[in-house]
Amino acid sequence: MVYFDLVLGPLLVSGIVAATCECGYQTNAGDVWQYSILSDFSNTSTSTFASSADWTIVDAVHESGTTNPYNLAYTSANVAVQDSTLQLTCSAYNMSSDMTIYAGEITTQRDDILYGSFRSNHRVQGGSGAVAALFFYADDDNEIDIEHLTDDPVTYVHFTNQPDETLTTSMPDGVERTSYATYRFDWHPSQTRFYVNDMLTTNFTADVPTVSGTIQLNSWANGGSFTGAQVPTTDSVMSVQWIRLYFNTSSSSSAASWASACEAAAVAICQVDSDEIALNSAAKSSAGKLAVAYFWLQWVVLSSLVYLV
Repeated sequence: MVYFDLVLGPLLVSGIVAATCECGYQTNAGDVWQYSILSDFSNTSTSTFASSADWTIVDAVHESGTTNPYNLAYTSANVAVQDSTLQLTCSAYNMSSDMTIYAGEITTQRDDILYGSFRSNHRVQGGSGAVAALFFYADDDNEIDIEHLTDDPVTYVHFTNQPDETLTTSMPDGVERTSYATYRFDWHPSQTRFYVNDMLTTNFTADVPTVSGTIQLNSWANGGSFTGAQVPTTDSVMSVQWIRLYFNTSSSSSAASWASACEAAAVAICQVDSDEIALNSAAKSSAGKLAVAYFWLQWVVLSSLVYLV
């Protein structure tokens, strides 16, 4: 099945579209998504990541309130590439820090992401009172979360469609957050599906976001009830080996250019659920023509969703 959202975005953005994948990225769920952001931290540095065309390191302060007694300060000092991983650190609380907990967060530079398949290979280690997350965010009512609470048993994970659809569950096959595993959510207009190590773990059809936004990862605490009503006494570190995002966008400005590039590429649809992206040459004659025809169709109709088989 070839699956595309009819609201799509610009074709050529530096670092996003691979030269052999002009017609999209096909997942093992059968969906084909238009764009990708692929970040591997095995051969990079903190300074290189800080100048990335795809990501922004967040520097921002969320002040304390009635449900969060401590200030939460995201700082670039808590984001680093070390030991071939991106490390997002929620620092142990320091009594001299003026009621502030320091944390690490990154966000995509793109804020027009609308539907897709989003994955991270990571682990979370450290003390109580912190949260680590991979999530989509537009606003408090349009958010999808995969979260690890360091107060939980190490086999637990939280899945959420904000504001109300949520599940806390044990991970399959005894996966523990302190060891590396792959976490993924697939976001469609009518549902979100959550995976751990490519095993479907749950599916939500309520509170599915309907607007575009960003993908973010963070490690944080604020002393609130959700994080355990306590401050971290030791550093909590989310270590990320790689991030792979496959998605559509809410922009329609370059649909014609996208269709032309796909046609000229002689059908470069990439299968992405393998060790490396590989060109799906078997689909060359049929899927590519279908994709090209489809993209011309979406130039005319921009408000609905279509499934092509």
